[in-house]
Amino acid sequence: MAVNILDTKHIFVGLIKGSQDMNLEDNINKCQLDYSYQELLAFGLVNENVSLPYLREYIDFLDTLNIEGIIKKAINIVATHTKAIQTNIVILPLDPQNQFYIHYMGGIVAHTNGANTIYIYLSPSNKLKSFVNRLESIIVHEYQHILRNYHSSPNATLLDVLIDEGLSELFVKVLLGEDRLGAWAKWNSNNIIKKNKELIEEYLYTTNPHTIRTIMNGSEELGIPLWLGYSVGFSILDFHWLNKNNDLNALVKMKAEEIYNHDSF
Repeated sequence: MAVNILDTKHIFVGLIKGSQDMNLEDNINKCQLDYSYQELLAFGLVNENVSLPYLREYIDFLDTLNIEGIIKKAINIVATHTKAIQTNIVILPLDPQNQFYIHYMGGIVAHTNGANTIYIYLSPSNKLKSFVNRLESIIVHEYQHILRNYHSSPNATLLDVLIDEGLSELFVKVLLGEDRLGAWAKWNSNNIIKKNKELIEEYLYTTNPHTIRTIMNGSEELGIPLWLGYSVGFSILDFHWLNKNNDLNALVKMKAEEIYNHDSF
């Protein structure tokens, strides 16, 4: 199994040292990542106004972690039950001004590029053990996405996304333990999920990206609970695991329609 960690650390070290050619946007774009600097900002990257003390803390924090070891360990846990896939990892500092990410997401945000690269945004933490546990959970979650991307076509409908996200958290529960689930997996009670069942089923096959994001993430304005879609997705997969199929490798390859059950949430 090959894990390739792409070097971005030098950019932030250069900013700390005051290198004149270290313009953050230009240097991020020179890395030829899947996303531009502006797109990465929307995911959670620090901006050019980030304080140097924060960047120093970030670099020092990276130096205290055996981050490559943590990542390889988490991916290997999944790969031994499924398949080893060449994986690229991009590690970037998380915007400290985004209090939602800091407090609700534990200072770690991640996503894939839809193929074989995981982007991880980190904020330094003084709770090392819990941070490492959280990072392992995130890696397991995101590697499942890579596996599903490998075995099936890209997510197109709300149902596809529900199953993909629910399966990622099922991987976390089965391989690491229920106490390692992301907050979003069980954020909403069964009663709240059932109250919103009609909404989910109305848009189950929508391909509208905005509608899918709204249902997955929630909308206070529209009265949709926070992380509704993620809780629904986990509920569906947890039901399936307990009642039908407890083979992770098989689940990764199954179509969303084969997993979905009207009575599972």
